[in-house]
Amino acid sequence: MSLNFSLQSINQLSPYRVDSVNGYSFTFVTRFGHAYEAGFTEDYMLSDDGLVYQFFLSCVDTETPQKDEYVMSTVIAILKEFFKNQYVSLVYICDTHDGRQAVRQRLFSSWFFRYPDHGQYDYSYKQLYVESNDYYVSLICPVSNPLLQDRKDALEALYQKISEK
Repeated sequence: MSLNFSLQSINQLSPYRVDSVNGYSFTFVTRFGHAYEAGFTEDYMLSDDGLVYQFFLSCVDTETPQKDEYVMSTVIAILKEFFKNQYVSLVYICDTHDGRQAVRQRLFSSWFFRYPDHGQYDYSYKQLYVESNDYYVSLICPVSNPLLQDRKDALEALYQKISEK
């Protein structure tokens, strides 16, 4: 499936100017001068129907950017545009490179629940332990999505499969 994004719509909601890198990847610079990249890649862990995408977000110029509420607002603007695509689901796996994946999971969860329209989405997450590493896998899917239960079942099956190893 091909995703459609309107930069105009994103920028109407975003406090920071968002630019597109390749249609699925977006950049913005904060008031503190930190550059971020956010985007989507097709994900086949939960389904091979081309409707599940993994979301990524990274500050590309520092490991420890200043706290900035406008980053959350900018990410929400991008995600709102993502969910205008029919039947899509979003997977977010917290980065493990520095052992701070639990902190990232708490932040991502708090952003979700602070979003005023969060009731329109189902939010599930699993903590997976694989080869001495904790992984946090979140799934966000509109409650109106007819594939919601399939996605939740697939996340549970993945969790069970990995837990048995």
